[in-house]
Amino acid sequence: MSGFVAATVLRGIPLVHVPSTLLAMVDSSIGGKTGINHTTGKNLIGSFYQPKAVFMDVKYLETLAYKEWVNGLSEVLKYGMIHSPEILDEVKTLLDEDNFTNGKSWLPLIQKSAQIKVDVVSEDVLEAGRRAFLNFGHTFAHVIEREGAYKQYSHGEAVYAGMIAAVHASNSLGASIELSNLLQFKALYKLSLDKISSSPAELVEWMKTDKKVKDEQIRLVLLKEMASPYVYNVSETEFVKLAWHHTLNIFQ
Repeated sequence: MSGFVAATVLRGIPLVHVPSTLLAMVDSSIGGKTGINHTTGKNLIGSFYQPKAVFMDVKYLETLAYKEWVNGLSEVLKYGMIHSPEILDEVKTLLDEDNFTNGKSWLPLIQKSAQIKVDVVSEDVLEAGRRAFLNFGHTFAHVIEREGAYKQYSHGEAVYAGMIAAVHASNSLGASIELSNLLQFKALYKLSLDKISSSPAELVEWMKTDKKVKDEQIRLVLLKEMASPYVYNVSETEFVKLAWHHTLNIFQ
C-alpha cells in the first residue's frame, strides 16, 4: 500500500522500505511491485515502482506472532521449489532447533532468499520473462485469498496451499515431484479450506480474472522437476480442476 501511494502521489515520491516481517524481508519489499486489491481479484490496481533503499533488521522478527512466521515461510519454501531445493532442508533443520523464532537464526535463509529475488528481478524488472517464475503457486493462492474475502486466509497460507495445487498440476502434465517436499511443513500452518464453498470448476473461472491471464488463457507457473519452473498457458482446464480437488481435500 505504501509503495502504491509513493508511486501515485505527485507522480512519484522517494520510497524506502523497512520490512518488519519475514514475508516482507524475503519477498514483498524487493522488486518494486505495488498494488491494492479489488473485489474481482488480487493486486489488480498498481504499478512497478522501485524503492530507493531497503533496510532489514532481523530483530523485528522476534516481535512477530507465530502465524506471521509461517506466513513468510511460504515464500522461503517457494524459493526452494523453484530455485534452490537445499533451502527446504535448511528450513527443516531450523525448525528442528529450539531457536525457531530467533531472528539471527534466520539470517542465512533470509539472505539467500532475498538474493534469489534480487538476481531474478535485476534481469527482468517488468516480469517479461523469468520473473514470472516467482509467481509459483500464486495464481491458485490469489483465488484462495479472494474466497476468504482477503481476511480469512493470509497471503502465506494461500501461497502454501497454492504451491501444493501447482505441484499437483505439474504432475498431471508429466512431472514426478514429491508432494512431501511441501507437506512436511503442513502442521505448521493449521490451515483449513473447508469454508471455501466454490466448486473446482468455479475456482477455475475465478482464476481467469487473474491479471496474468493472456488471450483468455490462465498462465500457471509449473515445475518440470524441482528447481525447473516454466510458464504454462492453460487451454484445457480439467487438470486444473483436479488440482483444486486434491488440494481442497488435503486441507479439509
